[in-house]
Amino acid sequence: EENFYNEVLGKYGINVLTSATPEDVFKQLDSTVSLVIFEHDGKKRNGLSFLKENRERIKDSLVVILTKKPDIKDAVSFMKEGAFDYLPKPLEEGKLDSFARFLIETKKKPVDKPKLQSVNKTENRKIIGNSSKINEIIALCQQVARGKSTVLIQGETGTGKELIARLIHQESPRVKKPFVAVNCASFPEGLLESELFGHQKGAFTGAIEKKIGKMELADGGTILFDEISEMDIQLQAKLLRAIQEKEVDPVGSKKSLPIDVRILATTNRELKKYVDEKKFREDLYYRLNVIPIIVPPLRERKEDIPALIDYFLEKHCSENGFKKKTISDKAIEVLTGQNWPGNIRELENVIERAVIISLSNMIEVEHIFLEEKSGAEDEENTGDLHQVKIDAGMTMAEMEKKLILKTLKEVQNNRQRAAEMLGIHVRTLRNKLNEYKNEGTV
Repeated sequence: EENFYNEVLGKYGINVLTSATPEDVFKQLDSTVSLVIFEHDGKKRNGLSFLKENRERIKDSLVVILTKKPDIKDAVSFMKEGAFDYLPKPLEEGKLDSFARFLIETKKKPVDKPKLQSVNKTENRKIIGNSSKINEIIALCQQVARGKSTVLIQGETGTGKELIARLIHQESPRVKKPFVAVNCASFPEGLLESELFGHQKGAFTGAIEKKIGKMELADGGTILFDEISEMDIQLQAKLLRAIQEKEVDPVGSKKSLPIDVRILATTNRELKKYVDEKKFREDLYYRLNVIPIIVPPLRERKEDIPALIDYFLEKHCSENGFKKKTISDKAIEVLTGQNWPGNIRELENVIERAVIISLSNMIEVEHIFLEEKSGAEDEENTGDLHQVKIDAGMTMAEMEKKLILKTLKEVQNNRQRAAEMLGIHVRTLRNKLNEYKNEGTV
């Protein structure tokens, strides 16, 4: 085994030291070590203990954990503790070679450790929050970004799964290479294969020119399969082959093309349930689910809502050419009290509407339009707020009218009070009412 390491690493000028016990390893770590390969057995040779006890001594080292019994939960734990990769024994020569090349390419510079950011507003991430859950996810993303393992990002619609995928790419050695996202649900059956793998001219009716597939475009970088659960099961087999063989077969071509891509996937479904129902290939599921990341719904990280509100206020005021508006404490309280079934995307829509509807620089409760909910959920979220209900597809003008009439009703048609609550001049209110009267709608 020592000869194997010497043979592969020696050609890169890397000296190899081997030890039978962790104690001997600790002694040798007094000198600079670029790569640590630790054979974890969970007992005498415990990789987690090794990482925790030597955090400072190996902070600038790439640590690779090898095990005879790979486990997904263990993989996540090791990544959180700073491991670069987690692999089954025996270690493949190609993998060891890639670690050596990575060290050479980075000129043995220390690998950046995760830096948690309470409110990250940088243009390239837009992951907002200060909750322990979101900080844990950011830390995990920054850890797994350094390896090549596939990542399955799971969470409800609107939770920001694609942003998580982009963060992994941005924190990875592939950051200067392409990031290509493919929404598997947006292509009709039969067209996704060509989109992913490309096709030759004349490969099928309508193929009037050669097309380069997304996987080839992502070569050297990262490809994201968004909503992977929606992929046709026959195409899943071809994707599995591409991942395993590291090559793609364009439609109509007799020649395979080698590719080097990092695979990320997202889903808002219970993918394991899809496997049980024979809607998703079990082998592909396990190939994708090497490192699972679960993105929590907004209702489980409500402490992040004020920061998200502030971010969306700044964003939509800027996009609409307004000075940044502020929001009242009562309005924040109302928004924080919602369950947000549509998650961050729904919250952003509500803030965008409030920015447009509010004619002053202050957003109040009266400017908060919430989607109509049913039964117990409506009672739970409403509290003492007299909410204005809206329907999907309602125009801004229709929402504005509904808000004005609702406010007038609440104050028994006191126009001065209604204007104050709406943040507009009473003359503006009077003009609006005359407009509705001329339309014959009041």
